[in-house]
Amino acid sequence: MPLEDLHLVLLPHITLPRLERFSTVLYVFFHSSDSNELIRTTLSPFLVNHGPTLRSLKLEAFKKVDMSSALLGLPRMPCLKSLHISHLFLGMEPTSFAGHHQFLETHQSQLQHFTFDFVGQSPALNIAIPDEFFNQEWCRVLLPELQSLSLQFHRFIIPSSEAAIPYLQRHIPTVETLIIHALQFSYEQISSILMGPTPGGYQLTRLRILDIQIWCFSPAFLSLLVRQAPHLQSLKLTASVIGPDKQPARFGRNRVPEVRRFPILNVASLEKMIKSAS
Repeated sequence: MPLEDLHLVLLPHITLPRLERFSTVLYVFFHSSDSNELIRTTLSPFLVNHGPTLRSLKLEAFKKVDMSSALLGLPRMPCLKSLHISHLFLGMEPTSFAGHHQFLETHQSQLQHFTFDFVGQSPALNIAIPDEFFNQEWCRVLLPELQSLSLQFHRFIIPSSEAAIPYLQRHIPTVETLIIHALQFSYEQISSILMGPTPGGYQLTRLRILDIQIWCFSPAFLSLLVRQAPHLQSLKLTASVIGPDKQPARFGRNRVPEVRRFPILNVASLEKMIKSAS
């Protein structure tokens, strides 16, 4: 239901004493409605009342709803383990992340599952996520208990962000599930993520599920997974090219003749690649 009608249902004197999961879509029906005020007077009191028992919170916001303001008004929820937020990205200037930063910082010692979905305004106005996105304060909040991390960007030009690497390096040692959609990584970038910063580095003994986009699906990449993620159980890849080349092609031209583009990876090529990696 639209935010304008929430006050008809979310009455302040009604509390579900054992509520553990809450999910809602936030939108306004009338263009002139003040979404921030509607959230402050209806949704926020409901979440405050149920904060002591909530273990999972999912907030999905459409246009004209400021997710940062929705998160800013919420206190610490002592049992919260899972957070899923989804909203429009209007650009670096008009999109505030102050609420994201405060909420993550308040719950950083307890969050185990974090899903973050960003949606571009319109399919006709695709933009790339700039490196500045991963340099925001909310991206510097370490979640030491994190077990699953999902970052998904919809309606964006597929970028390759160097700034995303330090963020992923901070969290990948603890996670069992890592899902990243619409960020495409080169061999060097994925190596930095899976091996960790030098000197030192790490081995990913907890990683079980990996779902990412890479530039080139190669024997070197498979060998890297064998070394760095020995307990991996599920692997889903979206790759642009297949072959031995480690470097991203430019302007649609391959660096070496062996690298080929496959709309669908055929079984013979996959078996050959696995044998080469082993």
